[in-house]
Amino acid sequence: MTSFDLAWGLAQILTPCGLPIVLVTDGALRATTAASVGQTTVHQARLHTLHPLDRHIEALVEGVLLSAHAPGWIWLPSDTPMMRPLTVSTVAQSLASNPLVHAEHIQQAGIPLGVGAELYSELIQLGGHRDLQRFRARYPALAVPVSDPGVVMSVAGSMRPTPQSHSFPPLRNAGR
Repeated sequence: MTSFDLAWGLAQILTPCGLPIVLVTDGALRATTAASVGQTTVHQARLHTLHPLDRHIEALVEGVLLSAHAPGWIWLPSDTPMMRPLTVSTVAQSLASNPLVHAEHIQQAGIPLGVGAELYSELIQLGGHRDLQRFRARYPALAVPVSDPGVVMSVAGSMRPTPQSHSFPPLRNAGR
């Protein structure tokens, strides 16, 4: 899949949700990405880390800093554009009553991850994947059950055991 395909896929998921979108990408992908997502705010980040998991976190922090006054953030990494728009909306709505939420399909934690504004100061301090793991251990998340296998699928379309980069301990469940 090309960067254009990934950006286009994300735009197809996020645009119907009616939420403001900040897409953080590196310089090589900026022009292609901007052309594929229309009115979306596209930011070229200077991502310093080489490890893909840490680059995701660095891009997340960059996006949060660009939208510091937002009521919350939905993190949807570019390697997972397989979910339905309703899933993103459902996770976003769950932020009204919980500062940290994530989608869950058949009791398997997945993405997107929703973070409320009250966790802004902790969120902008994340320096990499390990920091995200500590953040997740410190703040229990609400697992939002969805009937969307895309929350646990990779770009290749195969079901995966949720990798450590997206592994969230199911601490609470909205449907129970």
